[in-house]
Amino acid sequence: MGTVKHVVKIFFDNDRPTLKLSEDWITNRFYLFTNTTLQSLLNQTFQDFEIWMFCGKRNQQLVDSFDWHPRCKIIRDHGKKELSKLNTDYLAITRLDSDDLFHQDAMKEINDNLIFSDKRECLIFRQGFLFDWQNGILAKYRDERSPFFTHIFPKNIYKDFDLFNEQHNLKHGLASKGATELKKYMVCVMKHEVNISDIRRNITPPEKNRHNYVELTKKHQPYVYVGEVISDNKIKIGNVLQEFGI
Repeated sequence: MGTVKHVVKIFFDNDRPTLKLSEDWITNRFYLFTNTTLQSLLNQTFQDFEIWMFCGKRNQQLVDSFDWHPRCKIIRDHGKKELSKLNTDYLAITRLDSDDLFHQDAMKEINDNLIFSDKRECLIFRQGFLFDWQNGILAKYRDERSPFFTHIFPKNIYKDFDLFNEQHNLKHGLASKGATELKKYMVCVMKHEVNISDIRRNITPPEKNRHNYVELTKKHQPYVYVGEVISDNKIKIGNVLQEFGI
């Protein structure tokens, strides 16, 4: 088996050439991340992992001014420096968005199902919950091209940064090609008024009680909804979110 380094990789404020985020957006995202996504990570039953926050240089002064939790490492070189420090036999690097949640057993599920070989291996969560917190709606969904995947690299790949970058930083469908699917419902995607996917697609942010955001999202995302949609059941929604650290 050998030794393994676990990393949770979160894109926070990359320098996107076609999308410039406002300072207000970045500040609000920091507090959203701190109060939601980070809490779900700190609540994991398996805690042997690092949290790498991928940021750019455009807003470096602002980002550096935030009161980051000591578990969070700010990364501005796509991980090149941190990767050079590692010496484990394998690297397991897991992607999570800065406004979404992991079930308390998600990292344990990943660790329990690691695949070791001389090439890149991939695990993926394709099923989960979507929580529209503007309208109090929780739905189960399935996403074949899910962004919630883990790449497992042997040392000879992750130590070669160009090769690592070539095999890791891909579109979701290519990054998860040949993936092994993990246990159901270990991810909770949150939909709210500042989703970056909505900014990219020019979707009007939802207003409370104006419409069913799950229905709107169906038209713009590659989700297939399965099972029940839970609405106006605060106790049931609260019980689910509690398992995600909220």
